[in-house]
Amino acid sequence: MKNPKTENSQTEHVRMKKYIRSGLKYIGLFFFGLITVLTVFFVCLRFQFAENAIRNYAVEKVNAVLSPYSLQIEIGDLDLNLPFSVRIRDIGVKDGNGVFFHLEALNAHSRLSALLRYRIAVPCIEFKHGDFSRVPELVLPVSQEKSQEETVGLQEKFKQIHALLFNKHMPSVLISNISFEHIAVSPAVFNSLKTVRGVEETFFDSPLVFEGNVSASLEKELFQFEADIAGRYKEQQAYMESLFDMLPNEAIRFSFDYADEHGLFIALAKEFAGLGQSTRASSKISAKLVGTFEDFALETDMSAFDEKYLKDTATISARCQTKPFKGQIALNAKPVIAGVLDNSDISATIDLDTFSVSDTGEKLEKMQIVQPETGETVTVDPNIPFADAAADGGEIPNKNVRIACGVYFKTMEFVHPMLRELLGSEQSIDGQFDVQFFTRQLPRFFARSVNFTAKNIRSETNIAVSREIFANSVFNIKSFSFLDSNNLTVQGNLAGKLNISGKLENPHVIIQTEIPQLLAAAYPGELGKKEGANAREYKLENLQFTLKSEGFEKDADIIPLDIEKMRALYQKHQYAASIERMRELFHSAVNYPVKLFLSFKADYMDEHSFLNSEIRMSPKVLGLGENKNKFVDFTKIRGSLFGISVDGALHIDLPETIEEDYAFAGKIQGKMADTSALENAFFLPLQAEGLSYLAEFNNTGAKGQQVRFSLIADKGLYSFYEWENFQAKLGIDDLWKNAFVDSAVSMASMELADIGKITDFSLSLQGLLNKMALRCKFGGDANFDAKAALSTNFEYLSGSLDSFSFAYPYKKTEIRLQKKAGFYLSPSKIDIGQMVFNVAPKGKLQFGGQITENSLNFKGLANDIDLSMLPRDFKGVMTANFGMSGSSRSPQGKLEMLLKDFQTLSSPKMSFSLKGNIVQAGQEHRANLKLDMLDKDKYDVKEAGFSLQIPLQYSPLLTVSKNRPVLGKFAYTGSLKTLWSYVPLEGRSLEGELDLKGNISGTLSRPDVNFEAETKRAKYQDLILGILLTDLNFESKLQKGHGTVRFSAKDGRKGTVITTGSFDIPFLYHGKYKPYFATDEKKGEKENERVRERKIRQAEHSALIVDLKTVLANFSPFYRNDFNVRLSGVVTAGEMIENPKIHGDITVEDAEVHLENIRTSSIPKLNIVEDSSVRIRRKKAGSQGNLDIAVHIPKQLGVYAPGIETLWRGDLSVFGKLQDPAVKGYLRAWKGRMIILNSELKLNKGEILFDGSTPVIPTVDLKLEHNGGGVKSFISLKGMALRPKIEISSSPHLPSDEVLAHILFSRSMSELSDFEKIRLATVLASLVGFDVSAGITGTTKNLFGLDVISVDNRQSSSGEEEISIQLGKYLKNNLYLGLEQEVNSPDTSGVLKYEMNENFSVGTKLGTEDSEVGFQWKYDY
Repeated sequence: MKNPKTENSQTEHVRMKKYIRSGLKYIGLFFFGLITVLTVFFVCLRFQFAENAIRNYAVEKVNAVLSPYSLQIEIGDLDLNLPFSVRIRDIGVKDGNGVFFHLEALNAHSRLSALLRYRIAVPCIEFKHGDFSRVPELVLPVSQEKSQEETVGLQEKFKQIHALLFNKHMPSVLISNISFEHIAVSPAVFNSLKTVRGVEETFFDSPLVFEGNVSASLEKELFQFEADIAGRYKEQQAYMESLFDMLPNEAIRFSFDYADEHGLFIALAKEFAGLGQSTRASSKISAKLVGTFEDFALETDMSAFDEKYLKDTATISARCQTKPFKGQIALNAKPVIAGVLDNSDISATIDLDTFSVSDTGEKLEKMQIVQPETGETVTVDPNIPFADAAADGGEIPNKNVRIACGVYFKTMEFVHPMLRELLGSEQSIDGQFDVQFFTRQLPRFFARSVNFTAKNIRSETNIAVSREIFANSVFNIKSFSFLDSNNLTVQGNLAGKLNISGKLENPHVIIQTEIPQLLAAAYPGELGKKEGANAREYKLENLQFTLKSEGFEKDADIIPLDIEKMRALYQKHQYAASIERMRELFHSAVNYPVKLFLSFKADYMDEHSFLNSEIRMSPKVLGLGENKNKFVDFTKIRGSLFGISVDGALHIDLPETIEEDYAFAGKIQGKMADTSALENAFFLPLQAEGLSYLAEFNNTGAKGQQVRFSLIADKGLYSFYEWENFQAKLGIDDLWKNAFVDSAVSMASMELADIGKITDFSLSLQGLLNKMALRCKFGGDANFDAKAALSTNFEYLSGSLDSFSFAYPYKKTEIRLQKKAGFYLSPSKIDIGQMVFNVAPKGKLQFGGQITENSLNFKGLANDIDLSMLPRDFKGVMTANFGMSGSSRSPQGKLEMLLKDFQTLSSPKMSFSLKGNIVQAGQEHRANLKLDMLDKDKYDVKEAGFSLQIPLQYSPLLTVSKNRPVLGKFAYTGSLKTLWSYVPLEGRSLEGELDLKGNISGTLSRPDVNFEAETKRAKYQDLILGILLTDLNFESKLQKGHGTVRFSAKDGRKGTVITTGSFDIPFLYHGKYKPYFATDEKKGEKENERVRERKIRQAEHSALIVDLKTVLANFSPFYRNDFNVRLSGVVTAGEMIENPKIHGDITVEDAEVHLENIRTSSIPKLNIVEDSSVRIRRKKAGSQGNLDIAVHIPKQLGVYAPGIETLWRGDLSVFGKLQDPAVKGYLRAWKGRMIILNSELKLNKGEILFDGSTPVIPTVDLKLEHNGGGVKSFISLKGMALRPKIEISSSPHLPSDEVLAHILFSRSMSELSDFEKIRLATVLASLVGFDVSAGITGTTKNLFGLDVISVDNRQSSSGEEEISIQLGKYLKNNLYLGLEQEVNSPDTSGVLKYEMNENFSVGTKLGTEDSEVGFQWKYDY
């Protein structure tokens, strides 16, 4: 029996099975349908139209995202094999200029079975053959204002991403492999980073290729990212491994390893820097990060080696942690740079720390900064906003980052001696930096006590930057020895300051430097210092330089100091990480000129110079702004440079491109009251009066750049050349393009040595550079006129000499060009057409030819040139010929010159020959010259000659080498009389034998001349001055610029003179020349040192430095009937021959002066009228030396004349300049008398005083006494010697004529005869009431209109006194008529004289008793 419950249960079970089968059936049908649908869907996707639709849809969506950035994507082919794989080919990304990235293929594979385990599995994603050809031009979209909810920080974004990754509903994700196959970055991408203003620089020439694999996985407990990538550049290859783990508790683990065994990274860096590659280089980088996003620790280690630039492996390690943030960076490296740095050891440490800044937290220390305007100290408190610089509400910074750094350089071996001396082997940089961060405004920056220390440099800098800037830097250069070279030494030190203050967008800057003393010593030649040569020293003192910037003329809103404003500014200009765009933005705001003030001061050679100027400068000069004008404007230029005033203004437009030109506009002028400053500073023998100059610049469209310069001087003297009314002008139109020159120099007159006075001198140059006309002419004692045509482009000079004539009438000399001749001169070619000059009185001169790099063909000829044409009194005939042939590298040459019958006024006729040729000596060529005296035996000469070998070089033409060795020798053995005959001193003779031998070595730029000279038992006789020296011995030697001398002689009696000492020729001196100069005890040590240094600098330019001592012992060289003296003492002469210092102490043992013989003495007035050059030298060539000679007259100085006998004693001091000496001291008469007309007057008192003034005008105090006829009479002379006051007195008192009557005739005036009264009147008129310089005769001539009136007092053959009076007048310039009457004779004579020329006259004298006819010849010299 069936149980109903059991049946119900079974029925229920069957029903359940039925339901299950039905459910499974339906589920199966559902999945079958789904699979069928998916299969059909995926099969449909395989059709081309479906793939194209999907591709177009995807491209459209992606481009919608990229279009705001001006980017687009293109896909060539889409191959869908869903759900298993996707393949995309020919993917291109482009901007406005086209495709910049192309990927050949992108393949992606999936594993659907992983979905059954709630996992997303991507076995492989492949990127194949990508090419990144250039950097795209991105444009950031204008951001829209976002709500507060949309604005999230980086930390919040990290948390959102972390929450998403570790969401419990998030499936596991596994990306097994993302592979990169040949992803290349084009060289243009890297080269574009070096692009400046559109000009691309090529540094990289090969692509950078990447290949590698990346994998990522996300599990419930771990997110992991792993990468393994290789890079290749040329032959270098590197590998990078990276692992990133993220845990559910927000912990992060990151590791990065970079292995570069072949130096790929270093190769790229060197390519970027334009450095050469190395054969061996490597680098490694490893980094580890552990912690959370908010609190982590980071360790990084880097090492690099490059055999070309590093001596050992360089290492960098960095450690940092957060909460609180602390960090440290350490660096060790030993870099080497070829040609710059041979060795080094650099270590650096940087410590970072942060702390919060609040009212209760840690604060920064206050800073003390010097205010540049006032020099006052400004206190800057970093913890509060600066004045006028706070953000809204005075925002307090929320965080401060402190950086303390120290960089140390050791064993630095610089190659360049300048760097080696300036920086030394050890340097250091240390300081502290603070950066404050705000919420709403940009950070602030502080740098305190940033010190740089090196051998010769030290600086300390403090900076505070916010909306205002305060900066103060003090720097010092201890020594300028780093500027030393082989031919230069520099001594001195510099102290400087740099101050910056004001608004950040418009700061004020002041740079000040001071050099108390800068001494530069320049040595001759490249190795002058090493060889110990004498240097020319230049000393600058109190040198000050100031450059002050007052900022831009208007403030520029270029630095928004609020973060929100900065963001808005970037958005406004669509700034998209482009440095060029940022630069343009910055420049567009800086369009106002900069205001500067320049000041320079210095003292040189006791001359103060200064220069001041205000400056306006276009910001474009500094590389700023967008102004089209690039200019510098110097306004209010004021100064004085070595006594030359400077006053004016100058505007300069600078070119934008190399095709453009500079443009000048303005005017500069000045005057020079005294040229002594130039003479002292540059040792110029220049004297000028009324000197002024004017320089004008203008730039117009018609005439382009114009330059006008003029120089004017009323009169002056340069060396021995005296001139008047000097004017020079230079005018140039269109300077830069088609220059037109208009220049001229003129002088009213000029004294030329050996020629005389020339007048109306003019020199003009006019025309375009390729067609200029040159003319020079003058008149006067000589006449000259020359014309030439010139053309040049500053690389060559060509043209023609059209005419040339020179005439010197005094010598009947004339030189004239036969015909026009052309020429061409350049560094590589010399071509001179045949120039032929006719020479009068006799001869012809011609030369011409061509000299190039490959050929020489040049000839010259002088045919029978009469030497009497020369300004000097020379006679003789010169014949010469010269020729060169071959090439510059193989030259041939010959020179022959004969000087026949050469003589001066007093020399015999002699002949000389000069021969020369070019010979090869090793690898170089030399020109040999040899000068010989012919017929030596005829003139008692054993040896007389000179030879010299001159080195030649080709560069590219054949020229004389100044730096290669020269060889030469000279000798003379024979009669002194022969040599002396060429000395133009008539009436003097020197007899004896001279033995002279010497040699020449060194170079032409620095020759070395050595000689030895000796003369024994010679004799000198001067018939003009009456001097005789016997037993004259002379010895002298010169070696390497230093010489010795010894001279001794006798006076023919018992007296001797001996001179010994040394001399130096600075030009020839070898070794550092430091002559001794005596000091002045009255001056301080510092002042004496200044004077001594000044003299040393002057000595470098001297022709001769002497140190001589002369000893006189009873020396009496004069043999005369009017003067004789015997001297003893010592005289020394030292220092420069142009400025000698002469000291002496001389005793006059005895001396006699016979006034009656002076008138007929053999001492003439040397007034050489024919030779104006001698006259000029005598007038202007006086030395500027100092005299200090003491003269003692302890015994007697006798002054005698007919009727006068006086004996004097005294002491005198002669001092001052040689050309204008001063005398101080006295002469006192201790015995004397005077006889006038047989009346004797005794010298009661006699004193002559010299007060040391110039010109020398002594004060006299003489008193003569006469007793006779019961009357004591006196004649006194007092006052200045030129105009003494004469007093006549007596006791008892009588009138002056009565006193003279008693003196002259011992009788009263009433007792005198008529003739005696005339004689008395003559004497009285001479003493009283008339100018002593004119006398009675001069006054009588003026009264009666006579040319001649004289009273002659002479003794007859019988010894009686004869007095005659002569009156006369010139009827014409050369015809004289006169009367002569003897006082004691009735004979009256008439005189008639006719002067035929200035040297010859004929005359007759007709008397009542006798008559005579005579001829007179005279010669003045």
